[in-house]
Amino acid sequence: MNKPRISFWHALSVALLLLVGRSSAWGQANNAVDAQGKKHGTWVKYHEGGKVMRYQGQFQHGIPVGSWLYLHANGQKLAEMKYRGASGVCKATEYAEDGKKAALGLYSGPNQKDSTWTYYRADGSLLSRELYEKGIPVGTWYTYHPNGKVADENRYAKGVKQGSFASYTEEGKVRMRGNYANGTLDGWLESFDSNGKLKFKGQYAKGLKIGTWMYFEDGRTVRMETYKGGRLVKTENR
Repeated sequence: MNKPRISFWHALSVALLLLVGRSSAWGQANNAVDAQGKKHGTWVKYHEGGKVMRYQGQFQHGIPVGSWLYLHANGQKLAEMKYRGASGVCKATEYAEDGKKAALGLYSGPNQKDSTWTYYRADGSLLSRELYEKGIPVGTWYTYHPNGKVADENRYAKGVKQGSFASYTEEGKVRMRGNYANGTLDGWLESFDSNGKLKFKGQYAKGLKIGTWMYFEDGRTVRMETYKGGRLVKTENR
């Protein structure tokens, strides 16, 4: 009996169909979920248009693990994240769209900053340091001048400004200092000129100006203002 002859083009078509089927199976192996519907294995997502990858990483039954890579829409690196086992805690390095390092810190959960976060300018110099506890601002925050000296320091408790604060010149002289209570100005506020001489001083109570505010020029009092409950009631020029 003569065996039917299989043409080259027919054989090629069959091979292509098998390849497409196998590719589909490979595609299903990525971005997969486990029996409980939780993400599991390698996941890859793309920016709109499907040409530039948005992120790539591994899930272990819904929990991100291992090393993750995120990209900006322009293809530059956005973030590198390294997870501590299956704890959900990861060390993150974040980058600007030009690929330069912008921030370094820790996440204790999805979009939940924790511990010290350090931020950088485009030239690589230190910009600021912030402290978080499970996403909530705490402790003392600093911003820095390009020369590395402290520009501002603020204190936080349970997410709001609390306690003394100050700002400084690039030479390290005090520009302003005061106090916050539960996120509002409370107590004395003092401002100084570039030579360190007092410009004005006065008091706040729960965010409202109170008492006598004094203004100075070259160490001499030039104006006094009196406030009651945040309302100016008297002005005296000297």
